[in-house]
Amino acid sequence: MNGSSSMNGVAPNSGNGHHQQQHRNPYAPRASDFLNNVSNFKIIESTLREGEQFANAFFDTKTKIAIAKALDAFGVEYIELTSPAASEQSRLDCEAICKLGLRAKVLTHIRCHMDDAQIAVETGGYISRVITFSEAHPNLTEGVDGVDVVIGTSSFLREFSHGKDMTYITKTAIEVINFVKSKGIEVRFSTEDSFRSDLVDLLSIYQTVDKIGVNRVGIADTVGCANPRQVYDLVKTLRGVVGCDIEVHLHNDTGMAIANAYTALEAGATHIDTSVLGIGERVGITPLGGLVACLYAANPEYVKSKYNLPMLREIENLVAEAVEVNVPFMNPITGYCAFTHKAGIHAKAILNNPSTYEILKPEDFGLTRYVSIGHRLTGWNAVKSRVEQLGLKLTDDEIKDATAKIKELADVRTQSMDDVDSLLRVYHSGIQSGELAVGQREALDRLLRQHRQAAALEWADESADADTYPKSHSASPAPSSTTRHAVTPLDRQRSQLERLLKDPSKPAYIPPPPKEKTIRPAREMMKNVQGSSAGAGSGEFHVYKAGRRREYERLKMMEEETRMEAETADFERRKKEAEEQAEAKTAKNRARRQKKKERAKVKSAEKHGNGTVECRDGAMEIPIKKRRIVNGTELVFRRVGEESDSDEEPAGSNQSTLEELAIDGLGLQGPVEKVSGIALQPRIVIHDDV
Repeated sequence: MNGSSSMNGVAPNSGNGHHQQQHRNPYAPRASDFLNNVSNFKIIESTLREGEQFANAFFDTKTKIAIAKALDAFGVEYIELTSPAASEQSRLDCEAICKLGLRAKVLTHIRCHMDDAQIAVETGGYISRVITFSEAHPNLTEGVDGVDVVIGTSSFLREFSHGKDMTYITKTAIEVINFVKSKGIEVRFSTEDSFRSDLVDLLSIYQTVDKIGVNRVGIADTVGCANPRQVYDLVKTLRGVVGCDIEVHLHNDTGMAIANAYTALEAGATHIDTSVLGIGERVGITPLGGLVACLYAANPEYVKSKYNLPMLREIENLVAEAVEVNVPFMNPITGYCAFTHKAGIHAKAILNNPSTYEILKPEDFGLTRYVSIGHRLTGWNAVKSRVEQLGLKLTDDEIKDATAKIKELADVRTQSMDDVDSLLRVYHSGIQSGELAVGQREALDRLLRQHRQAAALEWADESADADTYPKSHSASPAPSSTTRHAVTPLDRQRSQLERLLKDPSKPAYIPPPPKEKTIRPAREMMKNVQGSSAGAGSGEFHVYKAGRRREYERLKMMEEETRMEAETADFERRKKEAEEQAEAKTAKNRARRQKKKERAKVKSAEKHGNGTVECRDGAMEIPIKKRRIVNGTELVFRRVGEESDSDEEPAGSNQSTLEELAIDGLGLQGPVEKVSGIALQPRIVIHDDV
């Protein structure tokens, strides 16, 4: 029994004689706790009702039927389905499951409303019967076996959900319950958000429905706010008020669902709502596997007699695939690490007696334990067990020496089981041939290096022959898992060069084009990671086939590399786009500034006269302006040789060169400064006496 101090659960007794004494399970319920139902409970499996509210969930009819059959094979007492009033397809699915003839009773979950109740009792072609007849012949009806009625009673739900008071709720509950009971169907009445409801209101309505003959009353921790002490107090109080069964529905928002469910059973509850992997609204409800593990620890024989425990892994894989999630690595019983032991001190104890570090027996669930030894924390006892499994003959000192080498290599990277096996075989071969002795690290390194080179050449040759000469050369048998190692591109090129030197007549090996990576979802590799436990018993050491584990780890790494490559490519693309946009914006601003400068030059030239302005597109002639207003007097500027607006014609008016500038004003004449080189500096200088 788990928790015992010896292999078979037997301890010697002091005295003149010895007799076997069975150790008491410290987790079993106490005889004085008369309310405790840990060894007398029923599971209402709600994956097909609460589980449909999970974010990823979409169950078609085929999937629902597969899940219902799997749950029935596991042995749950009830299977709860979505209300047939929810949709037409929900009604058809409910009918299909009712017609399967399952051993488990089929329930449907409805609102406390007469319309929903009428649809529920008619689902599947109602056959009128009484409860006793239905219990004696459960498969003679195609309709549902029970109806779960629910309505919110907390102040939050009464104000913001349905808007009804307790008087209306009580009246409607009585009406619906009486109607369902008249059809000979089980009925359960549950309040919603029970732990935030007024205690007086709760006890009052529960007492009322109990008097009219309801089969069960339900407590719901709808928002997952309750703790084990609150659950115990409420269930125990309710147990003193009603005589019918008590069902609890517990959400896991604060991580208390399993603990609350176990506490509810201790306080007198009889039925627990669960879902596979705990899926449901938000973070879900009490998980089936977690609850089974908890109850197994308390009373393993009762749980084993009640449920088909090896089916648990199959059910969880089925549901995980349906909702597109992986079974969590820390999941009780079926998690990837559930029965994996790594630390050296743990491994030694596990090899001597598994109960030292295991409260659950993996063989009872169709699984085996795994002791990891390819890491820096490994111990020589775990390595010794592996040596014995491989059939090698090594002394304890030699095993300790090999263990030290494993630790040394594991400081660089974790060693796979194949790596460890290869090292142990090379070590054993070196000891047998006399090439190696305890403590000769250099000799061991040389033997390992020779082994890796030989294995790499062998594998490279086989791969090259298979790819280069597929018709005339048949591929050699695949090397065994004990000699096949990863080959680097450098090793492959070296082997190709050596092969060409040996036989120059053969063409150089041309590697095939790279194939597109095909990555299966890691969730698929979770299936069957843990092997069967055939022949597993207390004190025996069983190891998985490490190939599945390595394949899973490799695929996870490939998925991560692919994701990182995609993210890097996306980042580089966005970075390039941002740089191009910044460069375009800079060029645009530069052009805008250049145009602004050119316009300023043009305006300056227009203001000061004719001249040449240097622009990006070359020189540009700016015509002189003809008229200006100076101190209220209009002045006319003209080139020499142009016609004047006045009657006077200055000398040299026929000259075409710009040697002097004449100014004609209205009644204003005077000397003008001759300006030379005006084409280079278009300035006009006027004497003060003008």
